[in-house]
Amino acid sequence: SKLDQPIQLVLNQARAAKLRVNIHTVSEDADDETAPLMQGLYRRIERDSNADQARLWALDRAVKCGRGAYRVNTKWDEDSGDTLDQEIVIEPILYQDAVYFDPSSERPDKSDADWAFVVAWWSLEKLRREYPDSRAAVEGEDSTVDALEWESLTQEAPEWVREDGEEKGILVAEYWYKEHNRVKKMVRGRQYERDDVKVCRVTMTGFEILDKVDWNGRYIPLIPV
Repeated sequence: SKLDQPIQLVLNQARAAKLRVNIHTVSEDADDETAPLMQGLYRRIERDSNADQARLWALDRAVKCGRGAYRVNTKWDEDSGDTLDQEIVIEPILYQDAVYFDPSSERPDKSDADWAFVVAWWSLEKLRREYPDSRAAVEGEDSTVDALEWESLTQEAPEWVREDGEEKGILVAEYWYKEHNRVKKMVRGRQYERDDVKVCRVTMTGFEILDKVDWNGRYIPLIPV
């Protein structure tokens, strides 16, 4: 109980600070009119995402448990008339122990990490909804084949499944990793090499890969606190 007061003091200071990102021009070719437009777009992302809540929750975990994390994500824009429109969101990560960063990274923000994991327990209903063709998704009809399949999963990867009475769960992991490709470029008559980084996300269980997509960016979109 002696820690309650200093912990609350730190969290209150963070809430009062109301930290924001400011965008400025940094090169001769930059347009001074573009920076305020990007600033407005970024503020809208923060406002619509309730970014303060995501950051303050990560800070709460860091103050009380030593570390926290939040994430940058994209999702379909439900308010847009174009069904292909997406929007950028800043999201909290509820459990700090669900995030695993590359231990060889040296920067405090983990921007140099080559891989990271985010894990979460999913119910079979959610797995069927998101990935109806997955192996575990066929379970649930109480047939002999389905029961045998579930038994096979429990033996194949016991730490990735759990069962509590009628409730069954699957541990689903997002595996983020970077692909490095050295590219040679010519600039003003001189050749140099550049590390062309591509970020990929694999959604997987202990016994199959569910999905693989390329991320629009050169950084893994998980932010440690």
